[in-house]
This record gives sequence, C-alpha cells and structure tokens, in this order.
Amino acid sequence: MAEKHVRIATVRDALTARLAQLPGLSTLAHVDCLARQIVDSERRIKFISAVLTDQRISLRRLDPSAAEFDPIRAAVLELRRGRTSNACWLVFLFVHFGKHPVDGYAGAASIYGGLGHHDWRWEALVADPRAFRAWYEHNEPRLLAEASMRRFGSHRRYMSYKRSHTLDCIESYVDWMKNGIDLKTRQVINKVGQNPEDVFDEFYVESSNVKHFGRLAAFDYTTMLGKLGLIPAEPGHPYFRGATGPKRGANLLWTGNVDEAFPVADATAHAVRLAADLQLRHQVIEDALCNWQKAPDNYAYFRG
Repeated sequence: MAEKHVRIATVRDALTARLAQLPGLSTLAHVDCLARQIVDSERRIKFISAVLTDQRISLRRLDPSAAEFDPIRAAVLELRRGRTSNACWLVFLFVHFGKHPVDGYAGAASIYGGLGHHDWRWEALVADPRAFRAWYEHNEPRLLAEASMRRFGSHRRYMSYKRSHTLDCIESYVDWMKNGIDLKTRQVINKVGQNPEDVFDEFYVESSNVKHFGRLAAFDYTTMLGKLGLIPAEPGHPYFRGATGPKRGANLLWTGNVDEAFPVADATAHAVRLAADLQLRHQVIEDALCNWQKAPDNYAYFRG
C-alpha cells in the first residue's frame, strides 16, 4: 500500500502544478479524489498484467460449475493453450455480463456452462449456432426466473436475459467473429495497417455494431483484448464521442461544469495532452474521469 500512496502523492502533485489549466480542480478534495481515481485505473491495468504472468492460475478458473470460475483468468489459460477464439469468447462473456458485487461471474458461467448441462465453449457454439438458439429459447424462462441469482455488473445493469437482449447480443457477436480472432485480426491489419492505435479503432468500430454492445461495451471489449495481448491494439485517445460518464468528467475537469456544452474534439485534445504530461495511458484517463465525476470531492472505489 505504501507504493500506492507514493503514486497518489506524485499524481496529486502533478495535477496541482496544472491547476490553472484544470478549472474543475477547484478544491483540494477534487485534486485528491481525481489523483486516487487515476491511480485506481492504473492499478486495474497492472492487475491484468499480473494475471498474464501468473503461472499458478487454477484450472478451476475455467470450470463454469466452480465457485472459482473467472472468465478473464480462464481466457489467459486458453490463450496459453493457443485457443485464442475461445479466449475472446470468454472476454465477451466477461464484458456482456460483467462482475456483480454479490453474484460475481454467475451470469457468464450460466451461458458458458449451459446451466450445468451443456458445454458452450466457442468451438461448440460456432459449430452449431442453431443448437445454441434452441438451448437458449428452452432455458429462457429459467434464466429470467433466476435472474436475481445471476445479476449483471454495473456497466451492463440495463441488460436482461430476454432473448431480445442476451441471445441477440451473443448471436450478433458470433456472426461478427465466426471465423475466429486470428483471421479477424489479419483482416483488420490488412485494412488499416499495423499501428496499434488504428487496429484498436477498427476493432472498436466493428464491435460497436454487435447488438446491445454500444460504445461502452465495445470499448471495454476492445481494451481487454488489447490488455491480454489477443490483438495488437492500444487506444490512441479517449473515446468520448457517445460517452456519458467520461465526457461529463472531461466537461467538469476542463470547464468546471459537468453539463457544459464542451466539444468532443476539444475534450479529446485536452485529455491527450494531460495523458502525455502525466505519462498516462489514454484508457486510464477515460476510466478515471468517468469514476471521478460520480463523486468529485468524495473518493469512492469503483470496480467497473
């Protein structure tokens, strides 16, 4: 924890030195809270790096019937085995369902493990999508009846187990990714080149077209693929267009008013400059601003 406190102090000092450029930091509490949110965002990225190098991940992380099931650690295990498309499918399930504070990954597990009676790994899913639809339609009443046991995470709290939500989302994803992540990556690189920022933007745009994904899920999905090394991608700027929380955070920081009509292009330029000045990754700035604007002078830890 000492290392974290040192980092918070460093970021706090860097923000304090730029107060004249940051009207939203009108109190010491605002400065301290934003510094803490920035460090939290950095640590979430470092956590994924730590998972990638962890050689002691239990195979129970792959088992949807186990309490230890974890789609991100499971994705890392599958990546190590060369099962990249199944790893991406696990990341999709992680993003679609999120992690609920109480129910954890029960939503993702219910689909991946077919409610304990079916194996819906990527290979089985893409080999017979009609069988998956039939399975889902048969089990939709149970999924809806037991929804309180498998609640969605905060980023996906407006989703449900209705066919028009989850089934449509999954089928749209399968249609987009049906030939596998390796071929999809080659197609993207052939289209936009090998610059990681261009690759990220193309994956972000394409995944935005997955039904019920939208801006936030597309950003979370593409970012996680990049963090795990499943695609050679890194965001080249914050993705404020169409955003709510991150854009409100940018409005507050650079105008002092969350509801200010602050152009997206200006917000992006300011955020890119601040990220460079503070040597931060762009996804850190976007995530931190989103969480900071929720309680700008009263720090609270946000998981997602």
